[in-house]
Amino acid sequence: MNKPKSKMGATIATAIATAMVFFLIFAIGSPRAFAQGSNQEENTLERTRTIDLVANNVIKTQSFDDIDDIDDGWNDGDLYPEKGTKYIITKDLSKQTAEQLVQQIMGEGVQIVNVRYTGTDVAAGSFTAADGNIIGFNEGVILSTGNIRYADGPNAEGNMTHVNDLAGDEHLNLLVPGYETNDATILEFDFIPSENTLSFDYVFSSDEYNEYVGTEFNDVFGFFLNGKNIALIPNTDFPVAINNINNDLHNQYYRDNEFGGQIMTEMDGLTTVLTVTAPVKVGQMNTIRMAIADAGDYIFDSNVFIKGASFMSVESGVLQFSKLTQEVKENDGTAMITVTRTGNMQETVTVEYYTLDGSAKAPNEYLETKGTLVFEPGVTSMTIPVTIVDNDAAGDIKTLYVYLRNVTGNAIIGDNIRTRVLIMDDDTIGSQVQTVLWEEKTNVATNKNYIINFSTEIDPETVTSNNFYVQDETGQIVEDIKPELTFNKLSVIMKADGVFYYQPGQTYTLFISSKVKSLTGSPLGKQIKMNFTIKDLQ
Repeated sequence: MNKPKSKMGATIATAIATAMVFFLIFAIGSPRAFAQGSNQEENTLERTRTIDLVANNVIKTQSFDDIDDIDDGWNDGDLYPEKGTKYIITKDLSKQTAEQLVQQIMGEGVQIVNVRYTGTDVAAGSFTAADGNIIGFNEGVILSTGNIRYADGPNAEGNMTHVNDLAGDEHLNLLVPGYETNDATILEFDFIPSENTLSFDYVFSSDEYNEYVGTEFNDVFGFFLNGKNIALIPNTDFPVAINNINNDLHNQYYRDNEFGGQIMTEMDGLTTVLTVTAPVKVGQMNTIRMAIADAGDYIFDSNVFIKGASFMSVESGVLQFSKLTQEVKENDGTAMITVTRTGNMQETVTVEYYTLDGSAKAPNEYLETKGTLVFEPGVTSMTIPVTIVDNDAAGDIKTLYVYLRNVTGNAIIGDNIRTRVLIMDDDTIGSQVQTVLWEEKTNVATNKNYIINFSTEIDPETVTSNNFYVQDETGQIVEDIKPELTFNKLSVIMKADGVFYYQPGQTYTLFISSKVKSLTGSPLGKQIKMNFTIKDLQ
């Protein structure tokens, strides 16, 4: 049953472009990269926002003294005074400091310094659950896009929105490329760990479930460790998000609580308890930025809960690929992929691996491979052989992926959970310029944006329409699509300059020139191209 959305006063319709994330990470000099995207079908749904305006949008006053307040209809005042007192009991920042919040999630092996908070008093605080089964743990810290009291159950309201009327967060904007976030709540602090692995438990919940799954109307959150989001679905490099965890995708991590549900929270859905594990710099200053925001509009609240006393550093082995991208010649026959272990090496640990098609397809261009690596005590590296097929045909440089998953023993998978293998064609005439062909994307939304992430800061002078562009099926450049360098100079967003929609059923090609340079002057070296086909709406 879908939760009814109430209509209050005048309605304002909006349609904002879908922001399913796709990543390309390039190392300047040699293109090392990985691509990230959701394989779910992308939907675009118009959502009606409702705002209760005073006297049908007409306000009559004699002087400024006549105006005491203007209520936009979403700021709730005392409409729900019982919230935050029954099942999920909350205490916001009007009663404690941000420093006290951070102390409540601290565990062993970390020293906290320099706590910073951005948001309203009602958007962050601590909580105690009357039953540990509601959230999955009894107490901790909660961050909200609205009012933390409204996480309390039961799920009895047609919608739940509290507007804080705040700006968004530029880091979260990178997770919804080309679009803006609003009402951001940010808890950020520096810490010094005594061990090599950060670990903490959390749950994400939202009133955007389930009717806005697969749309652009998804609130967004992230845990940015030293600038990189580590709130990822286990065994993947996909961010935890409404479009990625729901009844259809990764549903082993989802708890449905649609309107009238039996979980004692107002939110329509929530994740199971998830655990962050990530390598950190031992004995040095690290920074964590915990942020949550509305995306595309200001309505329907979301929350992230962090378990009390769970933010800690522990000693563990760290398994990962030695390189994000590596090259192999087509006639070499075998690509030897190295997995390394650092940190704790005293125990036997295992990790599974498997291959996945990129633009190279098995079995015509390589042979599918999967298995398990067993690291005995003291072993620091092992190799995975992947058979490459020499097809004696000239063509572009093709790509395939190798992934790690399901580690056992005292170890985690590090940042390099996957590696991209570039199969260098040996049949191309020497004078020909070779192009790296990324895997084709299909069933793409008509208002798709792409974000291209680089491994080093990019020279703004090379972010031009000559170096980043899209062509249609006839070879004509799509003039409406322009590159935009992000605030950190690590990403370029390909977005419309104004209102633009790709044609349904048509195939387009994204090009990235070899002339793109880093701030230090190193060129990309090879042209990159990626074909994408727009979903046919008929």
